[in-house]
Amino acid sequence: MRLLKKLMLAGGASSASKRNILAPIFYADLMKTYLLPLLIIALPLSGCSAAYIMGEYGQSSGHEVRLSCRRAYRVYEKADKLLVEAFSASEAAAAACLVLQADKELDQIEHPVRYWDVAEAYLKNMKNQRCAISGGRQLELLHSEFSFACLPR
Repeated sequence: MRLLKKLMLAGGASSASKRNILAPIFYADLMKTYLLPLLIIALPLSGCSAAYIMGEYGQSSGHEVRLSCRRAYRVYEKADKLLVEAFSASEAAAAACLVLQADKELDQIEHPVRYWDVAEAYLKNMKNQRCAISGGRQLELLHSEFSFACLPR
C-alpha cells in the first residue's frame, strides 16, 4: 500500500482519483484488521446452542403446536424438558396478525422466557397428567428450553 501511495504522489494524481484508487485497498485492510477476527470469534460462538440442541433433542420427534393467528411451533420433549422451536416466517405473520387483531381486550401475560405459552399449551394438550413449567431459558431467538414437573397419578 505504501508503494502505491508513493507512485500516486510521484505521478501527480488528483486527490479525488487517489481516493478512488485507494478505497479498495483501504477496505481490504479494514477487513483483514477488524472484520475477519470478528468473524472468526463469532462463528464458533453462534454454534454453541445449535450443538447443544442437536445433542439433547436430536433423537426426539417433534410435535406441532398451533396457537391463535396461525402461530405454529414444534415442541421436542426429552425426560422432564421441552424445547420449543419457532419458525421465522410464522413469527412474522403472527406478529402482523396480532397487531391487526380486533380483540384488543385479551390480556397477554408476560412470561420470563419467550414461548412459555407454547410450552404450557403443549403440556395441557399432550399430557394426561397435570403438569406445570418449573423454569425456562431462551437458547436462541427462535429456541427456548423449559423444564416441567407433573403430579403423580
